Amino acid sequence: MLLGFTRIKQLSLKVKHMAYMGKFLVVKRLINGEKMQIQWQEGTVIGGWAVAISRALEHYDLDSEALFKRCGISLSKALDTNSRFPVTRISRVLRLAVEASGDENFGLTVSKYVRPTSWHALGISIWASGCMKESFERLIRYHRMFHTAWEIEMQEQADLIIVAMRFPEAYRPLFCDTDMDAIAATTVLTCRHLSDGNFQPKQVRLCRSKPKNPEGFERLFRSAVEFGAEDNQLILDKNTLLTPLLTANAELAMLNDRLIQEYLARLDRHDIVNRVYLRLLETLGHKIPDQAQIATELHLSQRNLQRKLQQAGTSYQEILDQLRQELACQYLQQSHLSISEISYRLGFTKVGSFTRAFRRWNYSSPSEYRKQVELTYSGNT
Repeated sequence: MLLGFTRIKQLSLKVKHMAYMGKFLVVKRLINGEKMQIQWQEGTVIGGWAVAISRALEHYDLDSEALFKRCGISLSKALDTNSRFPVTRISRVLRLAVEASGDENFGLTVSKYVRPTSWHALGISIWASGCMKESFERLIRYHRMFHTAWEIEMQEQADLIIVAMRFPEAYRPLFCDTDMDAIAATTVLTCRHLSDGNFQPKQVRLCRSKPKNPEGFERLFRSAVEFGAEDNQLILDKNTLLTPLLTANAELAMLNDRLIQEYLARLDRHDIVNRVYLRLLETLGHKIPDQAQIATELHLSQRNLQRKLQQAGTSYQEILDQLRQELACQYLQQSHLSISEISYRLGFTKVGSFTRAFRRWNYSSPSEYRKQVELTYSGNT
């Protein structure tokens, strides 16, 4: 296993979701006795997902444009790479698709029409990752680019990696089984396309009840499927996920990571963590701005920025360290970059300062980490 693989850290406000007429009331609990901020917010999914669903409908010779229109969605807008649609309307499309096609396993068909670009820059970044474990780490960190009402996490157990997926509790009554069927199947097919085509989970667990045709699930997943499970899980072999990908391109992955950050910043201009992260990302390689400069650029007072970050469960220094740690691990996988060049790109004035920081993050020096990466990748080829 690679030493110091970046620990995925979710930096988000703790929110309480309340379902009401297809909308979700987000209650942000503030501290220091301030009033709660209340706003209406409905989850959205990327437009490429709608395109995949439309192609699946056409597979059954159904009028996809008419079906989407019944749900209040203009399918032509899905061709806009920045388009997004309410998740509840997309779920309704899936319900009608199951009825119109007569196929309870319609979600599995959707997965066959998903392409790397269906998820915008996130799809490209996943394909350019060094190994599938790294692909999952990116998916976990940036999953909101795909679907803002979907949760994913990864746990390691001995020689296994368990990927769990679920929808927030408030959304579950509004979604259908097909929503998760399509996402789980897409995840597995993507892994299969990334590998040699023989990828298969050790086991698949789905919360949904057993369908009339469970054989369709077993054929697609190529493994035993447990229905009626407590959680949606993919049980995966750890060594398989650590195998280097032929599509790996660290530089391309980083470029698309930046596009993802910019996209997420546009998606939620009020997400203070993403906004600070993006500003720091844009300035690395130059003089790192202090917290006061960042606050000025975000049109906030320093005290107000500090308070907002505290409410989000983090701080300016923690975001900077997290960004530096992530980029350091990615830069070290690019053999043409020297340690001193990486140190400069990350805003350190001295190589020694970078080395000490890297040891604190990963319990090894940059050169030791680079050698471990090379050994791990060569051992899995």
